[in-house]
Amino acid sequence: MAQAGTDKKRKGSSGGAKKDAKRPKRDHKEKKSSGAARRVERKSKKEGKWDKPPPDPAAKAPRGEVWSKSKKKRMRLLQAKIKKKSEAEPTKESESSAAVKDTSKKDDTARTTPHRPDTLVPTTKGASSLQKSYAARLSGSRFRILNEELYTTTSSTAFENFRSNPELFTQYHEGFRHQVENWPSNPVDVMLAWLTKKYANNSKRTRTTVVADFGCGDAELAKRLLQVAPPSAKGDTQKSKTNSSSSVPPFQVHSFDLVAGPGLEDLVTACDMSNVPLAAKSVDVAIFCLALMGTNVADFLVEAHRVLKDDGKVKIAEVRSRFESASGKDDLDEFAEKLQLLGFECQNVDRSNKMFIMMELMKNGKVPDKRVEVRIKVCL
Repeated sequence: MAQAGTDKKRKGSSGGAKKDAKRPKRDHKEKKSSGAARRVERKSKKEGKWDKPPPDPAAKAPRGEVWSKSKKKRMRLLQAKIKKKSEAEPTKESESSAAVKDTSKKDDTARTTPHRPDTLVPTTKGASSLQKSYAARLSGSRFRILNEELYTTTSSTAFENFRSNPELFTQYHEGFRHQVENWPSNPVDVMLAWLTKKYANNSKRTRTTVVADFGCGDAELAKRLLQVAPPSAKGDTQKSKTNSSSSVPPFQVHSFDLVAGPGLEDLVTACDMSNVPLAAKSVDVAIFCLALMGTNVADFLVEAHRVLKDDGKVKIAEVRSRFESASGKDDLDEFAEKLQLLGFECQNVDRSNKMFIMMELMKNGKVPDKRVEVRIKVCL
């Protein structure tokens, strides 16, 4: 009995050995290497470094090989992709031929039209409403970047940057114009009304009022002031009119900014506002309309004091949030104290506008202290 049991065991063991002989085991290292090879293959395909030609999707599985469902699906997708690509090729050829014709037309027009340097500001001429909105967003974001740069650098650094890259001026003021469109009122209009009422419509005026616009931008104030006509002198004869105030131009305007924009070369002088090309005591009114930008604001006010006549005035328009805060703190008193040290006295403060604050200054007879630093909150 024991012998029979051992014989069965032997038969069973011999049968298992036969099965093992039929199905030889794969080496563990071979499995690992083949798995690594597949991973390298997948990675190479993703990176576009796979030199092996792709399989023909129209071909069937070789004899003796059975494709899995996933491989069949991949082959179908690859076949559809190749078909789509082949259909798109004729349209690309037609587009390329049209492009060649277009470039030939451009070459012909380039011979007859002068070259204009490209700018980074997107043009909206002939664009759809969606394109215009995207262009407005782009110019607005670019404006905010340049605005921050102007607030956080000195005027000399900003002058060098804008002088070496004049297109920055166009980009900045393009964004600025978009900002102005959303304002309830433009401070330039307020400045114009104040100057016209105080100087142009004054019947006692006997000479031209000299205005210095620090940070003029597009020189909008100068354009409009130079259009103001002198008031007609009532009761004057034709002969005496030539000697009256009506024959004297109401305003002479000196406009200063970092760059004289396109078409503004006759109106704007490009310079650092802390050093303008004017003689001492030659100006009646100095204007700072949203122009107290930079880390050396005190230098602008010292320069305004130098060019201003003894009875001259300074008119400032600034965003209210630069002096006021949500907590109710008001930094205007501290600013007025700094103005005293810089040789000015604040005569009038107008808070009637909900966005802007207007200040009117006059010389107080003191010599400006050039060591004083003026810090105003940045408006970004």
